[in-house]
Amino acid sequence: MGFVFNIQGFSLHDGTGLRTTVFFKGCPLNCPWCANPEGKKYEPQFMIGNSGCISCGDCGDLRQQGTNLVALESVEALKTLCPSGTITVSGESMTPGEIAREVLKDKPFYSASGGGVTFSGGEPLSQPGLCKETAELLKNQGLMTAVETCLHIPWKNIELVLPYIDEFLCDLKHGDPVIFKEHTGGDLNLILENLKKLDSREVPIRIRVPIIYGFNHEGKAIESILDIVSGLKSVKAIDFMPYHPLGAGKHEALGLPYSLPLHSMDIEEVHPYIQMAESRGWNATIGGAL
Repeated sequence: MGFVFNIQGFSLHDGTGLRTTVFFKGCPLNCPWCANPEGKKYEPQFMIGNSGCISCGDCGDLRQQGTNLVALESVEALKTLCPSGTITVSGESMTPGEIAREVLKDKPFYSASGGGVTFSGGEPLSQPGLCKETAELLKNQGLMTAVETCLHIPWKNIELVLPYIDEFLCDLKHGDPVIFKEHTGGDLNLILENLKKLDSREVPIRIRVPIIYGFNHEGKAIESILDIVSGLKSVKAIDFMPYHPLGAGKHEALGLPYSLPLHSMDIEEVHPYIQMAESRGWNATIGGAL
């Protein structure tokens, strides 16, 4: 049993074909541009919106208290607290069987498109037991499985799920360990060690590169990433993910600051990076292939 905060059907950019994406709670990094900041904490949280509030007063002092972590026994009560739906709870306790049953509702669509299930987050491998057991159940049902991971976790977590994962979608955000740590709080060396080990297991890998203003949106940073990828043999493609501000409202609802631009990156800004990758012989996409 563990915590997930969303199960999203009909996902188009989280691996091959049509997919259901399961979003796990908890992440070891703290990226300020995160599109799913409700996935950073491991425990349920409540999110406080402003649009739609009818000032009924049912929430009492909740808005003044901020988005403190929610005690497990109060989760169900909080789900029905706000009649306008502007206060919601992010995070639900689920068993592998419960997740699998939800995912299997769309099984006919997976077969037709060559899709399956993708475990994302947060960082799904920060809950390795839940990820492994769920993946095993779904593999036994004939589903293609993928995991999207930042790789900033112990190798043993990756090793646990390896027999049950068909494809790894690995985030690689920067090639400079100092810049990476400054912006995410993470250790790039840990990620690279895990990436090399994973590559040696000859499991298909897609590298995912979020293009972020003020972080890696320039040729030198992308070259540093391509230099790392050039030494890997199991990478099938590099997916460049243009910046978007879809996480801004979620940051506000969680009481978190958001200082990045509130406009999406034009895909034309990413084309030079596609050309850089293709010039090195890589299959490169914007946003990931269907």
